Amino acid sequence: MARTLASPTLLALLAVTFVPACSTRGALPVLQTAPQPAMPGDRVPEFSTSGAVYVGTPGQVAVYASAGKARIASIPQGNFTAAALAFSPSGTLYVGDQTAGSGSATCGPGGSLNFYKAGAKAAKRVIKNGITCPVAVAFRGSIYVLNASNKLTVYDPKTGKLLRTVTQGIQTPTAMVFDPFGNLYVTNVTAHGSSSSGSGTLTMFAPNATAPTKTIAFSSSIPTALAVDSSGDVYVGSVSNQPFTCASSASSGGPVGAVTEFAPKGSSSVLRTISGLKPVTALAIDPKNNLYVAAAIQTNACVSSSSATYSGGLGVFGPTATKPSRSLTLIEPYLLALDDANNVYAADCSNSDCTSFVVREIAAGGVRITRNLAVPGQPAALAAQP
Repeated sequence: MARTLASPTLLALLAVTFVPACSTRGALPVLQTAPQPAMPGDRVPEFSTSGAVYVGTPGQVAVYASAGKARIASIPQGNFTAAALAFSPSGTLYVGDQTAGSGSATCGPGGSLNFYKAGAKAAKRVIKNGITCPVAVAFRGSIYVLNASNKLTVYDPKTGKLLRTVTQGIQTPTAMVFDPFGNLYVTNVTAHGSSSSGSGTLTMFAPNATAPTKTIAFSSSIPTALAVDSSGDVYVGSVSNQPFTCASSASSGGPVGAVTEFAPKGSSSVLRTISGLKPVTALAIDPKNNLYVAAAIQTNACVSSSSATYSGGLGVFGPTATKPSRSLTLIEPYLLALDDANNVYAADCSNSDCTSFVVREIAAGGVRITRNLAVPGQPAALAAQP
């Protein structure tokens, strides 16, 4: 999951949430065998990656074991923010680094894509060519980097060579995900105003395409989150473009969220709409196609951002449900990831004014918080080791 560092309210509206179609990751049974001696030239992993949880923050990627609260490793990122994380099937970690912005910009013009072998703290390769403020990274044979500079760059995973650049159908992108058929979906913000304007699109790219195959317009809401299930259905979380005013509150007149489920392969056919939510910040789907929805809202609209307070939660919806079967009260959850045991990880504020942060591990089904992971800074990306 990726996130540029700005005020929590803005991030709730423009959260960059990368939830891969098969983002159920975690520990698998391991056969216990006698240790084998390292061969000459082999690199011994510096930490165990089995079931590990990765949190991208300013200056590092913090790594946590599948049990216990202790951080087991820190992968340094220097003066950059680790804003996007992805894995290859072999366990290679890809980190999209953002530079700090200036003025009102939340991200600078540069950035990099870093390759790490499983369990390594030092990058095997660093790519800067074509990288400008990466907001999401995905692996699908090649490495795909979604840049805030309105372009998608694609790289060879063996050489790091830039294979192609896509600009059509990319405008202020917020998320991307692949479906089981190899189609790539990207959500964009086409207009975002401080009063009432706001719109976006969902664009689908066929495999290896450089222009959208299908485009679905959101004329009165901003898409903020994206997910795909095992059948190829596409889920878009959004927030209405109605802003807060000093006469409004979180329950009256403020922005509201929704999730729209579309049929596979770029179809505009709507299979389900879940409405009446707080602004949606992140989505995740388990192997049984249960949908996890993170949503949050600023509860005191007419105060400065330094005095703002937030209220949010996690809802669990069955494959056809429009009402949650379970819900859990949180503060401002904005990134989600699942492991192979279907535990849910949510980046959240640890206090109501969002001045400190935590990653919460939530038991499968969203029933309870099982542990809180102390993080070294505001999480900008979240993933579980496959």
